[in-house]
Amino acid sequence: MHHPAIPVLTEVTSFSFLHFVPNSVVNIVYLHSAFYFAAELADSGISAGYNDELLAVLSEMKIDWNLADPKTILADQKMQAQLLVSSIVGTIESKFSNVHERVRELHPCDHEKYDLLKFNNGICALGVDNFLSAAAQFCEDEARDHEIDVISVGSGDGTIERAIIAAYRQRFGKNLCIKLIDPDPAYESIVDFKTVGHLIKQCPGVVGHCVVLIIWPLPDESNDNYDIDALRKLQPLAGLTIYESTGGSGSMDFRTFLHDDSLDDLLAEEYGTYNFQSQFLRLKRNDYGLDNYSIEELARQNTRLGEISGTLTFRMVKLKRIGPIRRIETTVTPATGILIE
Repeated sequence: MHHPAIPVLTEVTSFSFLHFVPNSVVNIVYLHSAFYFAAELADSGISAGYNDELLAVLSEMKIDWNLADPKTILADQKMQAQLLVSSIVGTIESKFSNVHERVRELHPCDHEKYDLLKFNNGICALGVDNFLSAAAQFCEDEARDHEIDVISVGSGDGTIERAIIAAYRQRFGKNLCIKLIDPDPAYESIVDFKTVGHLIKQCPGVVGHCVVLIIWPLPDESNDNYDIDALRKLQPLAGLTIYESTGGSGSMDFRTFLHDDSLDDLLAEEYGTYNFQSQFLRLKRNDYGLDNYSIEELARQNTRLGEISGTLTFRMVKLKRIGPIRRIETTVTPATGILIE
C-alpha cells in the first residue's frame, strides 16, 4: 500500500542532509541541527505519515545504536545520514507514543488519589506518592524548621508546590512556605519573583542560604539555562530536581552536569536515537563551576518510547553543597562563568 507522506519525508530528509551535513565537515553542531530539524518536522504535520511500513524501511538500516561510538560517528558521513533519518522518525514516533498516558499507567494507585493531569511526566513516571514523600522529606531535612528558604525555580502556577506543602503538613504536622519563581506573565499574580536575579536583588542574603526545587525544567529548545543558572547564582545548601536525561526536560548544560555514565547502560533493544544523542553529554562533561556539590540519585524510571527513539530516563536527583560558596559573575554565560573565591 502506498503512503503519500513517505516520499515527502524522504525528500525532506535528503534536502536537510545536504544542508546540515556538508561533505567536507561532519561535526556535533550539524548533529544537533538534525535533532532540532526533526522536532520542527514532526510539528509540521508530516507526522501523519508515520506508519509501520516506514519503520520497517528504517529498521533495514540495521544500526546497532548500543555499539555506535559518538567519537567515531562524527567522522562517518554514512552513519550521520542514517542518524538524521532515524532522529526524524524517532521524533515522529514520540508524537504517536502518548508519553503521558504511558507514564500514568506505571503507578495504578496514583489514579485513585490524584488528578494525574495536574502532574508532569516526570512526577507521573516516578510516582506521585514517591515524589511527594521525597520532596516533603527533603524540605524537612534541609529547610531546618524554616530557618532556610525553600525556593522553587520554574514553578509555573504553583500546583506542584501546593501538593508538596499539603504532603508536608500531613506528614510532619506543620506548615511549609515555598517561594515561587517563574517569568511567565500568566503567573505574575501568583509567583513571588519573576527571576532568580529579582530574588537576589531584593533578598541578597538568600545566596548560599536556601534550598532549591527545580521540578521538570523546560527542555533545551525552550530553556535559556535558567535551571543550572539558578544553582550557580543561588549556591543553595541543597537542591532537588526531577528531569528527563535524554532531553525531555532540562537544558543541555543542566543534563550534562547531572549526567551519570550508568544512564548509557541499556540493553540493545532499549537503545535508540535519543539515547545515542545523550552519549554526547558524557563527551561534553563539565561541572559548570558546581564542583562543590555532591549528586545523589533518589529514583529512576526507564520508559521505552519506541523501536527507533529508544528509552526515556526519568530521574529524581538530590544535590548537596559540600564546599564553600562560589560567587559567579552575572555578566558571563553559564558555560564560561568566572568564579570569584
